[in-house]
Amino acid sequence: MPRRSSNSLVALLHALQGRKVILELRNDVKISGKLSHCDEYMNLLMDDAVWQPLQGPAKPYPFLFVKGRNLRMVHLPGDLNPAILLDKHIEQMKKQRVTAALDMINKRHERMAKGSSATAAAGDTGDGASEAYKYSSWGLRRRSRRSVHLCC
Repeated sequence: MPRRSSNSLVALLHALQGRKVILELRNDVKISGKLSHCDEYMNLLMDDAVWQPLQGPAKPYPFLFVKGRNLRMVHLPGDLNPAILLDKHIEQMKKQRVTAALDMINKRHERMAKGSSATAAAGDTGDGASEAYKYSSWGLRRRSRRSVHLCC
């Protein structure tokens, strides 16, 4: 999820995923169903949706996509406290960001360790020249103490 959605009320819609909601569209249509997905543009995917126009019969749909620009209002369930739900969702998103950042750092360190073990296995002269710039297979690699060459 992009960062901007955690700074707006779209995060509340993300927190409502899996719950039954009622949508009111700009063309006076009401849609009720289970919210299965929401993106940062408020595009919604509903499961077991019922399309109810202002005049006419209701039509059931197994799933329904609603563009965010067509939304007028989202009716929340009555047993829901939006403030608590929003706080829980924001904390969960913060934890996910921290976990993703740590995973990325760990992968980077693993790649760096693989490069250093390959260099050490190839033969280390002990002069420190092999320690510099060995983090990638095509990056800068130091051939001597005075020259740096780009290797491919």
